[in-house]
Amino acid sequence: MAQLHANPDFEAQLAEAKKEIAAARASGAAKPDCALDDAAATAARASAGR
Repeated sequence: MAQLHANPDFEAQLAEAKKEIAAARASGAAKPDCALDDAAATAARASAGR
């Protein structure tokens, strides 16, 4: 982690990501639909025979 935080490119990208998250929270944006992820995981397990 220390190496990442010492990287100026990483720090710039992290700062932008934090701004995007803050803006989404402030706008009241809906949370992503985790049901789609759950369905995909269930299908993957079924196809794997579990």
